[in-house]
Amino acid sequence: FIDPLMLEIFFYFLIHGIFLALFGCLEGLRKFRFTFFFTTLKFLIDTIIISLLLVFKKIYDLFLVMIFINSFLLILLLFFIYFKVISIHKRNLIERNNVIPYFNMSPQVSFFKQIKNEAFPIAIFTIVSVVSDNFSRLFIGLYVSETILPLYILTISIILLIARTGNGFLSGLVPKLTELKVKRLDNKSHNLIIKSCYLIAIIMILSLFIIYFFYEPFSQIIFGSNFSKTSTEIIKLVSISLVFLPLWGIFSAYFISIRKPKFNLFTSITSAITNIIIIVLVGPHFGLYAAIIGFILSRCLYFIIPIFILLKLSLCSSVNLYPGLTNPLCPFLKEPE
Repeated sequence: FIDPLMLEIFFYFLIHGIFLALFGCLEGLRKFRFTFFFTTLKFLIDTIIISLLLVFKKIYDLFLVMIFINSFLLILLLFFIYFKVISIHKRNLIERNNVIPYFNMSPQVSFFKQIKNEAFPIAIFTIVSVVSDNFSRLFIGLYVSETILPLYILTISIILLIARTGNGFLSGLVPKLTELKVKRLDNKSHNLIIKSCYLIAIIMILSLFIIYFFYEPFSQIIFGSNFSKTSTEIIKLVSISLVFLPLWGIFSAYFISIRKPKFNLFTSITSAITNIIIIVLVGPHFGLYAAIIGFILSRCLYFIIPIFILLKLSLCSSVNLYPGLTNPLCPFLKEPE
């Protein structure tokens, strides 16, 4: 026997995983504006729907609505990718046809070859993260009541909405920073982008404190006293991960810009395995808090692992493309003498 609610949640997050895989493909193809627009739109809709789920307490109905709405958005995104992204790619092929021999092949073949080489690895590491998060959500469904499960999902959705919005900006800014640095272009633009990256990271971290200190009175007004205590504890604990997410946005965008998505994949797999191990080992004893601990520690690894990768890449050497972003970290990255 399968709980209908858990089945609905499973199909919703299956669609959610396909969404993020397509976002990964768009990032791999350097279509950062499209990624930012659709990511923000999707997570904003999800957050609104799940909030309505809690306010009106119609769990079954609203999860079905989420499935239908996200299915429609998914179809819209697929049509957009096929007609918009491929048409842009074809136009670029025509412009470069006489310059780069690689583009002498048909537009469709070269496009899908680019997807395989650059976008597919990013889609894979995105799917790995989704599988890990969904595992924790399904685990929560086995150990807590139906009122706690939507609260946990709402918490993750709010955190991911803030993170994906900020990381969407960072994904577009960091590769542009590479272009300016390599081509030795306008130094003012270079400094402006660096300051913008810092500003986005600061805004995301400030969001942590806003959520941490103001969610309790907000939840009392919206959800009532029955939801206040539990939801506040969940929100406060999981919001800690916002400290690490903006830094991962910078590291992830950098690895994409230097065409090393394998580093993203390694970080994502390690984080996912850590999350699952913690849930399996600690879950039977601590229930909800095991999933929260696993989520926070897995996000910590999104910050720690890239630091060691950057150390191996000698990012603090003379070939550093990101002095404004990485020099504050260099004392921690240098090997001991």
